[in-house]
Amino acid sequence: MTSANTRYRLNRLLAVATIISVLQGCSRSDPPAPSWVENVFPSAGNFAGRCDTLRQNFYLRSIFNRYYYWTEDIIDQDPADFASTSQHFDYLVTNDITASGKAKDAYSAFISSEEYNNLVSGDGERGYGMRLTSSEPDFTGAIRIAYVAPNSPAALANIVRGDEITEVDGFTLIGADREISLPLLFPRNTGESHDFSIAGKGVITLVSEDVDFEPVQHEQIIGTDTGYLFFDDHAQDAEGELISAMQMFANHNGGTGIDELILDLRYNSGGLLFIANQLSYMIAGGSKTSGKFFERLKFNDNFSDENLIFQSIGRDPVSGLNTTLPQLSLARVIVISDHATCSASESIINALRGVGVEVVLIGEQTCGKPYGFIGFRNCGNTWLPIEFQSFNHLNESGYQDGFRADAGSFGVTLPGCVVADDFSTALGVSSEGRIAAALEYIDSENCPVAALISSSALRSAPALRAPGLAVNSAAMMKALQGWSVLEERDMRN
Repeated sequence: MTSANTRYRLNRLLAVATIISVLQGCSRSDPPAPSWVENVFPSAGNFAGRCDTLRQNFYLRSIFNRYYYWTEDIIDQDPADFASTSQHFDYLVTNDITASGKAKDAYSAFISSEEYNNLVSGDGERGYGMRLTSSEPDFTGAIRIAYVAPNSPAALANIVRGDEITEVDGFTLIGADREISLPLLFPRNTGESHDFSIAGKGVITLVSEDVDFEPVQHEQIIGTDTGYLFFDDHAQDAEGELISAMQMFANHNGGTGIDELILDLRYNSGGLLFIANQLSYMIAGGSKTSGKFFERLKFNDNFSDENLIFQSIGRDPVSGLNTTLPQLSLARVIVISDHATCSASESIINALRGVGVEVVLIGEQTCGKPYGFIGFRNCGNTWLPIEFQSFNHLNESGYQDGFRADAGSFGVTLPGCVVADDFSTALGVSSEGRIAAALEYIDSENCPVAALISSSALRSAPALRAPGLAVNSAAMMKALQGWSVLEERDMRN
């Protein structure tokens, strides 16, 4: 552990100790209401566990001043001026815009701690069993079904990949009704009943329940020596499944392993960085990663940088604590992407570039989130302001506008092909448009003629933060917010 790492951890432990001491004193009467003194920031622990709006606002003010990556952008204002914690949170998040027209911080968010636990564990997601995608990154365009979880309410109602949802409970999903209709797609509770208008199928009533989505699917050998893997979620339960899939690929052909890997990240909005770290190691192998780091995390000026070394062993007691990870030692990887490929998924792309693995992109420009958070729990919510920016071993970051497979004014250009999502074909099938394009690129290093379109035809709207549109569930956060978590076990309580 680096000295910078140690200092950062000690700061967090001190903050947690302060919070615990405050919580232990909750039986006493509350102290007098705090008063604002401009640019004087008491410890957040002074307000932790005090759940009236004013003290929660003071808590957020202190947290943002200490940990927010762009803390210098905040103009201090009296927390009493804000009627709600969500309003104050929106104020604290920088509203600067980048040269491309994208929000500088499109990703800071908050969510109930219960929902956040579901998000990182992968242990059930409240919903209907539909993974959704949109023609626009901010879900202002047509909303389609990316895939359906087996035996879920959606599957039992014969909803399939490619179906388009036009209304929920009579509210349109585009335009003035959006703030009402969009949260209905992502229920917070089980037992919620809503009417979905499906193009060509009419109105279908679905009742929400806890649904298990498999984070790793369709692992297979295509042709002679090409591995394919659909990876949907960097949750804790993905570790064992990824290790099993990589071991299968490493054992292929009498133990010589596969020659090529198609890694399908098209709907993977990110998650736990240790999962991305392990997967990157298994793809690149020990010889390429020895003595190098997966990512360097740059915090604000209150903290030193921190290097995350490549992880070569498992850490989940169920899937194999301290198990040596398999290695493919590939020279390149073909990544299938779209605008939902975000955060920890982009960390895989950037980390592999940093150790000399060629990354070929098939699909669409990624979301552009070289940032992450650790998070703060208080009063039933988990607050997730951006805390760090990620750099690879070559000190490369700069993909705030994403990775792209064609030349453009914004974004980091990689080799590959711009290919639209093929909703007419199931995922994991070699004839599906993006998989077929990846296979053709492997054979000829050329793009299919039908795929020669510009990314602007697929992605016309930069990511913009929508104040007031609360991220109300784990599923909604996956759909609308890319997320990279440094270490769930280090989260402040």
